Amino acid sequence: MPSWTRSGPRWAGWSPSGVSRRRQRATSRSSTGAAQLPDTIQSFVAEQAEGIPFLVEEVLAGLIGEGALTERDGNWHAADLVTAAVPATFADAVRRRLDAADADSRQVLGAAAVLGRRFDWALLSPVTGMADAAVVAALRRGVGLQLVAQGALALTAALDLQISAGLNKQFRADEALAAARRSADASRRFHLAVLPMALIFQATAHAIRGEREAMEARIADAISLAPTDQDVLGCAWGHCRATFSLLAGDLGEAHAQMATGAELMLSSPAAIAPPFLGLWPLLGALLDRDAAEGAARVRAARGTRHLVVAALLGYADAILAGRQGRPADADAAFAAAEAQMGPLMAWYRHYARRLAAEAAVADGWGEPAPWLREAAAFFAARGDDRVAAACRGLLRRAGAPVPRRRPGDGELPGQLRALGVTEREADVLRLVAQGLGNREIAERMFLSPRTVEKHVASLLAKTGLRRAQLAGYSAGLDG
Repeated sequence: MPSWTRSGPRWAGWSPSGVSRRRQRATSRSSTGAAQLPDTIQSFVAEQAEGIPFLVEEVLAGLIGEGALTERDGNWHAADLVTAAVPATFADAVRRRLDAADADSRQVLGAAAVLGRRFDWALLSPVTGMADAAVVAALRRGVGLQLVAQGALALTAALDLQISAGLNKQFRADEALAAARRSADASRRFHLAVLPMALIFQATAHAIRGEREAMEARIADAISLAPTDQDVLGCAWGHCRATFSLLAGDLGEAHAQMATGAELMLSSPAAIAPPFLGLWPLLGALLDRDAAEGAARVRAARGTRHLVVAALLGYADAILAGRQGRPADADAAFAAAEAQMGPLMAWYRHYARRLAAEAAVADGWGEPAPWLREAAAFFAARGDDRVAAACRGLLRRAGAPVPRRRPGDGELPGQLRALGVTEREADVLRLVAQGLGNREIAERMFLSPRTVEKHVASLLAKTGLRRAQLAGYSAGLDG
Protein backbone atom coordinates (compact mmCIF):
# COMPACT_ATOMS: atom_id res chain seq x y z
CA MET A 1 0.00 0.00 0.00
CA PRO A 2 1.34 3.46 -0.77
CA SER A 3 2.13 6.00 1.89
CA TRP A 4 3.65 9.46 1.77
CA THR A 5 6.01 11.47 3.91
CA ARG A 6 7.16 15.05 4.00
CA SER A 7 10.76 15.64 2.97
CA GLY A 8 12.07 19.06 3.91
CA PRO A 9 10.02 22.16 3.10
CA ARG A 10 8.59 20.66 -0.07
CA TRP A 11 6.41 17.60 -0.60
CA ALA A 12 8.63 15.73 -3.00
CA GLY A 13 8.08 12.02 -2.82
CA TRP A 14 6.82 8.86 -1.27
CA SER A 15 8.19 6.67 1.49
CA PRO A 16 6.76 4.13 3.94
CA SER A 17 5.63 6.34 6.80
CA GLY A 18 2.01 5.61 7.70
CA VAL A 19 0.54 5.08 11.15
CA SER A 20 2.90 5.59 14.09
CA ARG A 21 4.32 2.61 15.98
CA ARG A 22 2.37 3.72 19.06
CA ARG A 23 -0.91 3.67 17.16
CA GLN A 24 -0.11 0.32 15.60
CA ARG A 25 0.59 -1.15 19.04
CA ALA A 26 -2.73 0.18 20.29
CA THR A 27 -4.44 -1.39 17.29
CA SER A 28 -2.65 -4.67 17.94
CA ARG A 29 -3.74 -4.78 21.56
CA SER A 30 -7.35 -3.94 20.69
CA SER A 31 -7.37 -6.61 17.98
CA THR A 32 -6.20 -9.37 20.33
CA GLY A 33 -8.09 -8.18 23.38
CA ALA A 34 -4.93 -8.48 25.47
CA ALA A 35 -3.70 -5.91 27.93
CA GLN A 36 -0.13 -6.53 26.80
CA LEU A 37 1.48 -7.87 23.67
CA PRO A 38 5.12 -8.99 23.64
CA ASP A 39 7.46 -6.30 22.34
CA THR A 40 8.68 -8.68 19.66
CA ILE A 41 5.13 -9.07 18.33
CA GLN A 42 4.45 -5.33 18.42
CA SER A 43 7.65 -4.56 16.49
CA PHE A 44 7.07 -7.38 14.03
CA VAL A 45 3.48 -6.33 13.30
CA ALA A 46 4.54 -2.70 12.88
CA GLU A 47 7.13 -3.74 10.30
CA GLN A 48 4.88 -6.14 8.43
CA ALA A 49 1.78 -3.89 8.37
CA GLU A 50 3.71 -0.86 7.07
CA GLY A 51 1.26 1.62 8.54
CA ILE A 52 -1.95 0.14 7.10
CA PRO A 53 -4.52 -0.05 9.91
CA PHE A 54 -6.59 -2.98 8.73
CA LEU A 55 -3.46 -4.97 7.76
CA VAL A 56 -2.44 -4.88 11.45
CA GLU A 57 -5.54 -6.92 12.20
CA GLU A 58 -4.93 -9.28 9.29
CA VAL A 59 -1.27 -9.92 10.25
CA LEU A 60 -2.26 -10.69 13.84
CA ALA A 61 -4.97 -13.05 12.65
CA GLY A 62 -2.43 -14.80 10.44
CA LEU A 63 0.08 -15.18 13.29
CA ILE A 64 -2.57 -16.67 15.55
CA GLY A 65 -3.75 -19.00 12.79
CA GLU A 66 -0.17 -20.20 12.19
CA GLY A 67 0.44 -20.77 15.89
CA ALA A 68 3.16 -18.11 16.05
CA LEU A 69 1.11 -16.17 18.56
CA THR A 70 -0.54 -18.16 21.35
CA GLU A 71 -2.39 -17.33 24.54
CA ARG A 72 -1.50 -19.05 27.81
CA ASP A 73 -2.67 -18.07 31.28
CA GLY A 74 -4.18 -14.83 30.01
CA ASN A 75 -0.96 -13.71 28.31
CA TRP A 76 0.22 -13.82 24.69
CA HIS A 77 3.42 -15.65 23.81
CA ALA A 78 5.39 -15.34 20.58
CA ALA A 79 7.28 -18.06 18.78
CA ASP A 80 10.38 -17.33 16.69
CA LEU A 81 9.41 -14.83 14.03
CA VAL A 82 11.12 -14.73 10.66
CA THR A 83 8.43 -13.54 8.30
CA ALA A 84 4.70 -13.73 7.91
CA ALA A 85 2.78 -14.72 4.86
CA VAL A 86 0.17 -12.26 3.71
CA PRO A 87 -3.08 -13.66 5.08
CA ALA A 88 -5.50 -14.91 2.48
CA THR A 89 -8.18 -12.69 3.95
CA PHE A 90 -6.04 -9.64 3.18
CA ALA A 91 -6.54 -9.88 -0.58
CA ASP A 92 -10.28 -10.21 -0.06
CA ALA A 93 -10.28 -7.20 2.25
CA VAL A 94 -8.42 -5.09 -0.30
CA ARG A 95 -10.73 -6.21 -3.06
CA ARG A 96 -13.81 -5.28 -1.01
CA ARG A 97 -12.41 -1.84 -0.26
CA LEU A 98 -11.51 -1.24 -3.89
CA ASP A 99 -15.01 -2.28 -4.93
CA ALA A 100 -16.35 0.37 -2.54
CA ALA A 101 -14.13 3.06 -4.07
CA ASP A 102 -15.28 5.27 -6.91
CA ALA A 103 -13.60 5.15 -10.33
CA ASP A 104 -11.34 8.16 -9.68
CA SER A 105 -10.04 6.68 -6.43
CA ARG A 106 -9.31 3.35 -8.08
CA GLN A 107 -7.47 5.11 -10.90
CA VAL A 108 -5.27 7.09 -8.50
CA LEU A 109 -4.55 4.08 -6.27
CA GLY A 110 -3.77 1.93 -9.30
CA ALA A 111 -1.32 4.53 -10.61
CA ALA A 112 0.29 4.76 -7.19
CA ALA A 113 0.74 1.00 -7.02
CA VAL A 114 2.37 0.91 -10.45
CA LEU A 115 4.70 3.85 -9.82
CA GLY A 116 6.12 2.27 -6.68
CA ARG A 117 6.91 3.30 -3.16
CA ARG A 118 8.91 6.48 -3.80
CA PHE A 119 8.45 9.06 -6.54
CA ASP A 120 7.40 12.65 -7.05
CA TRP A 121 3.72 12.88 -6.06
CA ALA A 122 3.17 15.35 -8.93
CA LEU A 123 3.39 12.37 -11.30
CA LEU A 124 -0.06 11.21 -10.18
CA SER A 125 -1.80 14.01 -12.04
CA PRO A 126 -0.21 13.50 -15.49
CA VAL A 127 -0.25 9.71 -15.16
CA THR A 128 -3.97 9.61 -14.37
CA GLY A 129 -4.94 12.63 -16.47
CA MET A 130 -6.72 14.05 -13.43
CA ALA A 131 -6.39 17.53 -11.93
CA ASP A 132 -4.48 17.95 -8.66
CA ALA A 133 -7.71 18.66 -6.79
CA ALA A 134 -9.23 15.38 -8.00
CA VAL A 135 -6.07 13.49 -7.02
CA VAL A 136 -6.22 15.00 -3.53
CA ALA A 137 -9.88 14.02 -3.17
CA ALA A 138 -9.11 10.47 -4.31
CA LEU A 139 -6.26 10.15 -1.80
CA ARG A 140 -8.53 11.40 0.95
CA ARG A 141 -11.13 8.76 0.06
CA GLY A 142 -8.37 6.15 0.01
CA VAL A 143 -7.45 7.05 3.57
CA GLY A 144 -11.08 6.72 4.57
CA LEU A 145 -11.13 3.19 3.11
CA GLN A 146 -7.84 2.39 4.90
CA LEU A 147 -6.18 1.67 1.56
CA VAL A 148 -3.71 4.50 2.05
CA ALA A 149 -1.68 5.19 5.15
CA GLN A 150 -2.75 8.26 7.10
CA GLY A 151 0.45 10.03 6.12
CA ALA A 152 -1.38 10.71 2.85
CA LEU A 153 -3.61 13.14 4.70
CA ALA A 154 -0.50 15.13 5.47
CA LEU A 155 0.28 15.12 1.76
CA THR A 156 -3.21 16.34 0.93
CA ALA A 157 -2.69 19.25 3.34
CA ALA A 158 0.29 20.36 1.27
CA LEU A 159 -1.56 19.78 -2.01
CA ASP A 160 -4.58 21.72 -0.77
CA LEU A 161 -2.19 24.54 0.13
CA GLN A 162 -0.82 24.60 -3.42
CA ILE A 163 -4.33 24.42 -4.87
CA SER A 164 -5.39 27.36 -2.70
CA ALA A 165 -2.37 29.36 -3.88
CA GLY A 166 -3.29 28.72 -7.52
CA LEU A 167 -6.94 29.60 -7.00
CA ASN A 168 -6.01 32.83 -5.23
CA LYS A 169 -3.85 33.75 -8.22
CA GLN A 170 -6.96 33.32 -10.35
CA PHE A 171 -8.97 35.36 -7.80
CA ARG A 172 -11.35 32.43 -7.28
CA ALA A 173 -11.73 33.32 -3.63
CA ASP A 174 -14.49 30.93 -2.55
CA GLU A 175 -12.69 27.85 -3.86
CA ALA A 176 -9.33 29.09 -2.56
CA LEU A 177 -10.77 29.63 0.89
CA ALA A 178 -12.24 26.11 0.98
CA ALA A 179 -8.91 24.54 -0.04
CA ALA A 180 -6.96 26.65 2.47
CA ARG A 181 -9.35 25.64 5.25
CA ARG A 182 -8.90 21.95 4.40
CA SER A 183 -5.13 22.43 4.51
CA ALA A 184 -5.34 24.22 7.86
CA ASP A 185 -7.59 21.53 9.36
CA ALA A 186 -5.21 18.75 8.33
CA SER A 187 -2.20 20.80 9.45
CA ARG A 188 -3.66 21.19 12.93
CA ARG A 189 -4.44 17.49 13.10
CA PHE A 190 -0.95 16.39 12.07
CA HIS A 191 1.00 19.36 13.51
CA LEU A 192 2.33 20.38 10.10
CA ALA A 193 4.55 23.38 9.48
CA VAL A 194 2.36 24.60 6.60
CA LEU A 195 -0.38 25.84 8.94
CA PRO A 196 0.74 29.51 9.03
CA MET A 197 0.77 29.74 5.25
CA ALA A 198 -2.62 28.00 5.04
CA LEU A 199 -3.95 30.77 7.27
CA ILE A 200 -2.30 33.41 5.07
CA PHE A 201 -4.02 31.93 2.02
CA GLN A 202 -7.32 32.10 3.89
CA ALA A 203 -6.56 35.76 4.59
CA THR A 204 -5.85 36.35 0.89
CA ALA A 205 -9.20 34.85 -0.07
CA HIS A 206 -10.94 37.08 2.48
CA ALA A 207 -9.11 40.08 1.00
CA ILE A 208 -10.40 39.21 -2.48
CA ARG A 209 -13.91 38.95 -1.03
CA GLY A 210 -13.54 42.37 0.61
CA GLU A 211 -13.73 40.94 4.15
CA ARG A 212 -11.17 43.03 6.01
CA GLU A 213 -11.99 41.86 9.54
CA ALA A 214 -11.77 38.18 8.60
CA MET A 215 -8.55 38.86 6.68
CA GLU A 216 -6.89 40.53 9.66
CA ALA A 217 -8.05 37.75 11.99
CA ARG A 218 -6.40 35.06 9.86
CA ILE A 219 -3.24 37.17 9.52
CA ALA A 220 -3.09 37.50 13.31
CA ASP A 221 -3.51 33.72 13.69
CA ALA A 222 -0.70 33.07 11.21
CA ILE A 223 1.71 35.54 12.80
CA SER A 224 1.02 34.17 16.27
CA LEU A 225 2.27 30.79 15.01
CA ALA A 226 5.22 32.15 13.00
CA PRO A 227 6.09 35.62 14.33
CA THR A 228 9.51 35.75 12.67
CA ASP A 229 8.74 33.96 9.38
CA GLN A 230 9.59 36.46 6.65
CA ASP A 231 7.44 34.70 4.06
CA VAL A 232 4.37 34.78 6.32
CA LEU A 233 4.96 38.43 7.25
CA GLY A 234 5.78 39.41 3.67
CA CYS A 235 2.67 37.80 2.23
CA ALA A 236 0.51 39.32 4.98
CA TRP A 237 1.53 42.78 3.75
CA GLY A 238 2.18 42.32 0.05
CA HIS A 239 -0.43 39.71 -0.81
CA CYS A 240 -3.30 40.06 1.68
CA ARG A 241 -3.49 43.70 2.71
CA ALA A 242 -2.28 45.04 -0.64
CA THR A 243 -4.92 43.00 -2.50
CA PHE A 244 -7.62 44.45 -0.27
CA SER A 245 -6.33 47.98 -0.98
CA LEU A 246 -6.14 47.38 -4.74
CA LEU A 247 -9.73 46.23 -4.90
CA ALA A 248 -10.75 49.22 -2.75
CA GLY A 249 -9.07 51.52 -5.29
CA ASP A 250 -6.35 52.82 -2.93
CA LEU A 251 -3.29 52.45 -5.15
CA GLY A 252 -0.95 54.46 -2.95
CA GLU A 253 -1.70 52.37 0.12
CA ALA A 254 -1.41 49.16 -1.92
CA HIS A 255 2.03 50.18 -3.19
CA ALA A 256 3.24 50.96 0.34
CA GLN A 257 1.99 47.59 1.58
CA MET A 258 3.65 45.78 -1.34
CA ALA A 259 6.91 47.62 -0.61
CA THR A 260 6.79 46.39 3.00
CA GLY A 261 6.07 42.86 1.85
CA ALA A 262 8.80 42.95 -0.78
CA GLU A 263 11.44 44.03 1.75
CA LEU A 264 10.60 40.96 3.80
CA MET A 265 10.29 38.52 0.89
CA LEU A 266 13.43 39.60 -0.95
CA SER A 267 15.55 39.10 2.17
CA SER A 268 14.03 35.69 2.89
CA PRO A 269 16.12 32.56 2.23
CA ALA A 270 13.06 30.85 0.73
CA ALA A 271 12.52 30.73 -3.02
CA ILE A 272 8.83 31.63 -3.30
CA ALA A 273 7.87 34.56 -5.52
CA PRO A 274 4.22 35.61 -5.11
CA PRO A 275 2.69 37.74 -7.88
CA PHE A 276 2.85 40.94 -5.86
CA LEU A 277 6.62 41.00 -6.39
CA GLY A 278 5.84 41.81 -10.03
CA LEU A 279 2.85 44.01 -9.28
CA TRP A 280 4.91 46.17 -6.88
CA PRO A 281 7.26 47.62 -9.57
CA LEU A 282 4.34 47.85 -12.03
CA LEU A 283 2.32 49.97 -9.64
CA GLY A 284 5.47 51.90 -8.77
CA ALA A 285 6.02 52.69 -12.46
CA LEU A 286 2.56 54.23 -12.71
CA LEU A 287 3.01 56.19 -9.46
CA ASP A 288 6.64 57.25 -10.23
CA ARG A 289 8.05 55.45 -7.17
CA ASP A 290 11.43 53.86 -7.90
CA ALA A 291 10.02 51.16 -10.14
CA ALA A 292 13.27 50.47 -11.99
CA GLU A 293 15.14 49.78 -8.77
CA GLY A 294 12.37 47.52 -7.48
CA ALA A 295 12.24 45.58 -10.75
CA ALA A 296 16.00 45.12 -10.67
CA ARG A 297 15.84 43.72 -7.13
CA VAL A 298 13.13 41.24 -8.08
CA ARG A 299 15.08 40.11 -11.14
CA ALA A 300 18.28 39.75 -9.08
CA ALA A 301 16.38 37.52 -6.68
CA ARG A 302 15.40 35.31 -9.65
CA GLY A 303 11.74 36.13 -9.16
CA THR A 304 11.23 36.13 -12.92
CA ARG A 305 11.38 32.35 -13.06
CA HIS A 306 7.71 32.66 -12.11
CA LEU A 307 5.99 33.68 -15.34
CA VAL A 308 3.33 35.91 -13.82
CA VAL A 309 6.02 37.93 -12.00
CA ALA A 310 8.07 38.18 -15.20
CA ALA A 311 5.03 39.31 -17.19
CA LEU A 312 4.09 41.97 -14.65
CA LEU A 313 7.64 43.31 -14.75
CA GLY A 314 7.26 43.49 -18.54
CA TYR A 315 4.23 45.75 -18.18
CA ALA A 316 6.30 47.91 -15.81
CA ASP A 317 9.01 48.13 -18.48
CA ALA A 318 6.37 49.32 -20.95
CA ILE A 319 5.23 52.12 -18.63
CA LEU A 320 8.80 53.20 -17.93
CA ALA A 321 9.63 53.30 -21.66
CA GLY A 322 6.52 55.37 -22.35
CA ARG A 323 7.46 57.80 -19.58
CA GLN A 324 10.88 58.21 -21.19
CA GLY A 325 9.35 59.11 -24.55
CA ARG A 326 10.08 55.77 -26.24
CA PRO A 327 6.63 54.69 -27.51
CA ALA A 328 7.94 51.96 -29.83
CA ASP A 329 9.83 50.35 -26.94
CA ALA A 330 6.75 50.70 -24.76
CA ASP A 331 4.61 48.91 -27.36
CA ALA A 332 7.19 46.14 -27.72
CA ALA A 333 7.48 45.61 -23.96
CA PHE A 334 3.68 45.55 -23.62
CA ALA A 335 3.35 42.97 -26.41
CA ALA A 336 6.03 40.77 -24.83
CA ALA A 337 4.30 40.92 -21.46
CA GLU A 338 0.95 40.01 -23.02
CA ALA A 339 2.51 36.97 -24.69
CA GLN A 340 4.06 35.83 -21.42
CA MET A 341 0.93 36.08 -19.29
CA GLY A 342 -0.74 32.67 -19.01
CA PRO A 343 -4.46 32.14 -19.71
CA LEU A 344 -5.23 31.33 -16.06
CA MET A 345 -3.89 34.70 -14.91
CA ALA A 346 -6.78 36.69 -16.38
CA TRP A 347 -7.18 38.92 -13.32
CA TYR A 348 -3.54 39.99 -13.37
CA ARG A 349 -3.62 40.46 -17.13
CA HIS A 350 -6.60 42.81 -17.00
CA TYR A 351 -5.33 44.66 -13.95
CA ALA A 352 -1.95 45.15 -15.62
CA ARG A 353 -3.78 46.48 -18.68
CA ARG A 354 -5.73 48.88 -16.47
CA LEU A 355 -2.48 50.26 -14.98
CA ALA A 356 -0.65 50.35 -18.33
CA ALA A 357 -3.63 52.07 -19.98
CA GLU A 358 -3.59 54.87 -17.40
CA ALA A 359 0.07 55.51 -18.22
CA ALA A 360 -0.52 55.13 -21.96
CA VAL A 361 -3.31 57.73 -21.91
CA ALA A 362 -0.99 60.17 -20.15
CA ASP A 363 2.12 59.46 -22.23
CA GLY A 364 0.66 58.81 -25.67
CA TRP A 365 1.48 55.22 -26.58
CA GLY A 366 -0.30 51.91 -27.12
CA GLU A 367 -4.04 51.27 -27.50
CA PRO A 368 -5.44 52.10 -24.07
CA ALA A 369 -9.11 52.31 -25.10
CA PRO A 370 -9.50 48.63 -26.15
CA TRP A 371 -7.51 47.50 -23.07
CA LEU A 372 -9.78 49.51 -20.79
CA ARG A 373 -13.02 48.32 -22.42
CA GLU A 374 -12.04 44.69 -21.99
CA ALA A 375 -10.80 45.28 -18.45
CA ALA A 376 -13.97 47.16 -17.49
CA ALA A 377 -16.14 44.31 -18.77
CA PHE A 378 -14.00 41.70 -17.00
CA PHE A 379 -14.04 43.43 -13.62
CA ALA A 380 -17.72 44.31 -13.87
CA ALA A 381 -18.57 40.65 -14.53
CA ARG A 382 -16.53 39.63 -11.47
CA GLY A 383 -18.17 42.22 -9.24
CA ASP A 384 -14.94 44.20 -8.75
CA ASP A 385 -16.99 47.38 -9.07
CA ARG A 386 -14.37 49.92 -8.01
CA VAL A 387 -11.81 48.58 -10.45
CA ALA A 388 -14.41 48.51 -13.24
CA ALA A 389 -15.39 52.09 -12.39
CA ALA A 390 -11.75 53.17 -12.57
CA CYS A 391 -11.51 51.64 -16.05
CA ARG A 392 -14.61 53.51 -17.20
CA GLY A 393 -13.23 56.73 -15.72
CA LEU A 394 -10.00 56.30 -17.65
CA LEU A 395 -11.99 55.71 -20.85
CA ARG A 396 -13.74 59.03 -20.32
CA ARG A 397 -10.39 60.72 -19.66
CA ALA A 398 -9.14 59.28 -22.96
CA GLY A 399 -12.22 60.68 -24.75
CA ALA A 400 -13.34 57.19 -25.75
CA PRO A 401 -16.98 55.96 -25.69
CA VAL A 402 -17.92 54.11 -22.52
CA PRO A 403 -20.20 51.16 -23.34
CA ARG A 404 -23.12 50.68 -20.97
CA ARG A 405 -24.85 47.39 -20.35
CA ARG A 406 -28.56 47.16 -21.04
CA PRO A 407 -30.81 46.04 -18.15
CA GLY A 408 -30.77 42.26 -17.92
CA ASP A 409 -27.62 41.82 -19.97
CA GLY A 410 -25.71 40.74 -16.87
CA GLU A 411 -27.77 37.54 -16.56
CA LEU A 412 -25.70 34.70 -17.98
CA PRO A 413 -27.65 31.58 -19.04
CA GLY A 414 -26.87 28.52 -16.96
CA GLN A 415 -25.64 26.51 -19.94
CA LEU A 416 -23.03 29.17 -20.73
CA ARG A 417 -21.97 29.54 -17.11
CA ALA A 418 -21.42 25.78 -16.88
CA LEU A 419 -19.11 25.95 -19.91
CA GLY A 420 -17.08 28.79 -18.41
CA VAL A 421 -18.29 31.33 -20.97
CA THR A 422 -17.70 34.90 -19.79
CA GLU A 423 -20.27 37.69 -20.04
CA ARG A 424 -18.18 39.39 -22.72
CA GLU A 425 -18.12 36.15 -24.75
CA ALA A 426 -21.88 35.86 -24.25
CA ASP A 427 -22.29 39.37 -25.69
CA VAL A 428 -20.25 38.32 -28.72
CA LEU A 429 -22.37 35.18 -29.06
CA ARG A 430 -25.59 37.25 -29.22
CA LEU A 431 -24.17 39.40 -32.02
CA VAL A 432 -22.80 36.40 -33.92
CA ALA A 433 -26.28 34.90 -33.69
CA GLN A 434 -27.61 38.05 -35.36
CA GLY A 435 -25.36 37.37 -38.34
CA LEU A 436 -22.79 40.11 -37.70
CA GLY A 437 -19.18 39.66 -38.78
CA ASN A 438 -16.17 40.23 -36.53
CA ARG A 439 -15.57 43.80 -37.72
CA GLU A 440 -19.22 44.76 -37.20
CA ILE A 441 -19.17 43.20 -33.75
CA ALA A 442 -15.96 45.08 -32.94
CA GLU A 443 -17.56 48.39 -33.88
CA ARG A 444 -20.71 47.62 -31.92
CA MET A 445 -18.78 46.61 -28.76
CA PHE A 446 -15.91 49.13 -29.03
CA LEU A 447 -13.37 46.32 -29.35
CA SER A 448 -10.65 45.54 -31.84
CA PRO A 449 -11.47 42.95 -34.55
CA ARG A 450 -8.59 40.84 -33.22
CA THR A 451 -10.17 40.77 -29.76
CA VAL A 452 -13.52 39.73 -31.21
CA GLU A 453 -11.76 36.99 -33.17
CA LYS A 454 -10.30 35.65 -29.91
CA HIS A 455 -13.72 35.72 -28.23
CA VAL A 456 -15.27 33.81 -31.13
CA ALA A 457 -12.45 31.25 -31.06
CA SER A 458 -12.99 30.81 -27.31
CA LEU A 459 -16.73 30.31 -27.85
CA LEU A 460 -16.10 27.65 -30.49
CA ALA A 461 -13.66 25.84 -28.21
CA LYS A 462 -15.98 25.92 -25.19
CA THR A 463 -19.16 24.92 -27.04
CA GLY A 464 -17.55 22.49 -29.48
CA LEU A 465 -19.53 24.04 -32.31
CA ARG A 466 -18.79 25.67 -35.66
CA ARG A 467 -19.57 29.36 -36.18
CA ALA A 468 -22.53 28.56 -38.39
CA GLN A 469 -24.08 26.57 -35.53
CA LEU A 470 -23.82 29.34 -32.93
CA ALA A 471 -27.05 31.08 -33.98
CA GLY A 472 -29.13 27.96 -33.39
CA TYR A 473 -27.31 27.28 -30.16
CA SER A 474 -27.97 30.82 -28.91
CA ALA A 475 -31.66 30.56 -29.72
CA GLY A 476 -31.94 27.45 -27.55
CA LEU A 477 -30.45 29.03 -24.44
CA ASP A 478 -32.59 29.77 -21.44
CA GLY A 479 -32.56 33.14 -19.67
